[in-house]
Parts: sequence; C-alpha cells; structure tokens
Amino acid sequence: MKTTFLFSGLLIMPLIFFIDFLFMIILGWVSSLLGCSDEFYCGAYCFVGKIILYLSAAIVLLFSFQDFMVLIKTIKNGSPAKE
Repeated sequence: MKTTFLFSGLLIMPLIFFIDFLFMIILGWVSSLLGCSDEFYCGAYCFVGKIILYLSAAIVLLFSFQDFMVLIKTIKNGSPAKE
C-alpha cells in the first residue's frame, strides 16, 4: 500500500503535469504557426490552460485521496499495510 501511495505521488503526479506542459507547448506552437494574435494568448489559450491544469489537479487529488483513505483504513484497523 505504501508503495502504491508513493508511486502515485512521486511518479504519476509529475508525469500528468509534464504531459500538460507538453500539450500547452504544442498548442502554443501550433497557434503561433497559424498566426494567432495576442488576444488569443490572453484569452482562449489561458482559459484552456487553466481548464487543463484544474482537471489534472483534480485527477491527482482524486488518486491521492483514494490511496490516502485506504492507508487510513488499514492503519485504523491495525492490520499491516500490504507492500
């Protein structure tokens, strides 16, 4: 159980945010090639970036919360956590 909690915290979370970062770089690069103006970057690009960031944070929190609740239940029951 501790291994799963550490795996999600140390590997999955940075991986999700790295993929978000790459997606925003590609979106910015493509929109720059298509000739989007500053209004796009101050409007739609920021809006899309915020949505992606909030969804990613919600997914990470959901995974972490589920692992945390299982960890709390195993500690509360007094049974040793599975490795």
